Amino acid sequence: MSGATRSRVRRLSGVGLCVLAVGIGLAAAGWILPSPTASGYTSVPNTCESVSPHSLEQAFEPRQAEVYEQRHGIDGGRHSSKCQWRTEGPVHAERKTRLHVEMAIEFDREARPDTTYVDQFLDYLELEPGAAEVPDLDARAVLIRSPRDVQLVAAKANMTIAVRYSAAAPTAELEPVARQVVEELLVVAG
Repeated sequence: MSGATRSRVRRLSGVGLCVLAVGIGLAAAGWILPSPTASGYTSVPNTCESVSPHSLEQAFEPRQAEVYEQRHGIDGGRHSSKCQWRTEGPVHAERKTRLHVEMAIEFDREARPDTTYVDQFLDYLELEPGAAEVPDLDARAVLIRSPRDVQLVAAKANMTIAVRYSAAAPTAELEPVARQVVEELLVVAG
């Protein structure tokens, strides 16, 4: 091999080793450094304003609904909006109809969307007595039936939507209303 050829081989080997070193460095940095921000929701809408009058009418007919309690705020890495409606005025039945809705988004310590917590929360709910997965929603969802109410919890990215609906009707009649409210809130959240 001539001197010029050896020189060219050394140069190409040197360039190849530099490119390899940079590639290994970038791969190691990607593995060691935190990942970029995960996709997720950054704000939560006001639940009292997000549930449609049509859904409230279905939930409380023939009576009217009134807002009984509402809270909106931030607690650590959790942003939430809660609203509870109940049957307006005096009721002579043994209990009032109630619709409790909460939307929340979770963030980890570095203020990144916390999808892991949300997934673990739904895993936990699936273990509850009377719990069942809900198909055909634009989110992972769990329905929990009890003798007095239904609770439907849906999760998408770092957001959870929880709807608890209790009324004198059998729980099978409560499920469509809870589902309708969750579907509306998923649309509002985007």
